Amino acid sequence: MKRRRRLFDPLYIVLAAALVIVGLVSSNPSASSSNLARDEARAVIVKVIPVNPEIDGMCSAVVIAPEMALTAKHCRGLLQYQVLLDDGTKLPVTQTVEAPNDDVMFLKVPGLKCPCAQPALSPAQIDEPAFVVGFPEDIMKVVTEGRIQGRAKATDTLDDQLHWFLVVDASASPGSSGGGLFVIREGRPYLVGIVVMTTQIGIITMAVEMRKT
Repeated sequence: MKRRRRLFDPLYIVLAAALVIVGLVSSNPSASSSNLARDEARAVIVKVIPVNPEIDGMCSAVVIAPEMALTAKHCRGLLQYQVLLDDGTKLPVTQTVEAPNDDVMFLKVPGLKCPCAQPALSPAQIDEPAFVVGFPEDIMKVVTEGRIQGRAKATDTLDDQLHWFLVVDASASPGSSGGGLFVIREGRPYLVGIVVMTTQIGIITMAVEMRKT
């Protein structure tokens, strides 16, 4: 068996580096606040899976109110849905409502409880730090970071029509669809978009923009 090359053989160097990093993070209130915001955002993301186990596929969804979540409309290919919580609980989706002009779908989920995502009170700003939360490749719940790059028109594969999207340089992949795009303001995460598309190499993510009006 091929032995992996170690970057640092002396164990004390690794431990010392870890202690330095922990010290820097704990002494940096903004870093601590940022981590708390990410944990808060992670808590409002759930997984959407088909009721029939023989159907492949899954999506992410954002809890926006008790018994209500948002996901991507193209996830309707899963036919009958259920929501899978972090503790393994499965809740049936009893009703869906599709947005007429966007790749967004509302899910009615009896028994679904908050924490719930808070919509941003103002639009996302170019170069504003942002992060995407979802279940890429159905591996685990993942947070990826980037910055808002702007707004761009792109062809939505759902209807082959041009739509405006919010663009962020945070990675995503199949399974991330329906997840949330968040910004941090005053130490809290605010939902600014629902993830619907990514580039082929997955480093640019596009989201349907949303905000409180």
